[in-house]
Amino acid sequence: MKRTALFVLTLFAALSVFAKERSYSIVSPSGKIETQVNVGSIVDYEIRYDGRTVLAPSAVSMTLSDGRVWGVDAKVAKVSRGSVDSMADSPLYRASKLRERYNSLIVSFKGGWSLEFRVYDDAVAYRFATALDKPFRVGREQVSYNFPQDWTVTLPYVKKGVPFLRKSLYRGPDFRSQSGKACFPAAYGGCGRGCEALHNGCQPE
Repeated sequence: MKRTALFVLTLFAALSVFAKERSYSIVSPSGKIETQVNVGSIVDYEIRYDGRTVLAPSAVSMTLSDGRVWGVDAKVAKVSRGSVDSMADSPLYRASKLRERYNSLIVSFKGGWSLEFRVYDDAVAYRFATALDKPFRVGREQVSYNFPQDWTVTLPYVKKGVPFLRKSLYRGPDFRSQSGKACFPAAYGGCGRGCEALHNGCQPE
């Protein structure tokens, strides 16, 4: 009887841990790119291309100046999905219009904020949004990129006296070896097998 009770309690404890984390998946219109958003004690996301992981679970969060943190112990209030296929004006590009085609996933959280993911046929984008009426300040934003292996990447580093992005490229042997160096918000990595990754908001950790 004691063994049965112990087994039941252990099982309930394990189920309660798994129940705290929720996952939501969204694919690109072509079906080649899949993004999975995981919500638990933290919020992270991962990207797969043709079934191959190109970005391992990477945490995102935003800390406000008053101490509130969006992305830690977050509680999901609502999940909505959508699709867009339209032509957008492009006054600064050689083409007057560009096609905007993506599937979207919006995860709304208690506290009046949300995280929107857009999955295109060749890219993945996300943004924080809020419906709060009162003004606020952002203290810091957590942006992390956990590659599944050490790919060769190109990072535009800051050089004293060098104009923005001009002759300031650094090609490192691997991503982790560049920890602690200041760079502009861009990172290009060759994933192999016809896959390439370009990430905005880079700060190696």
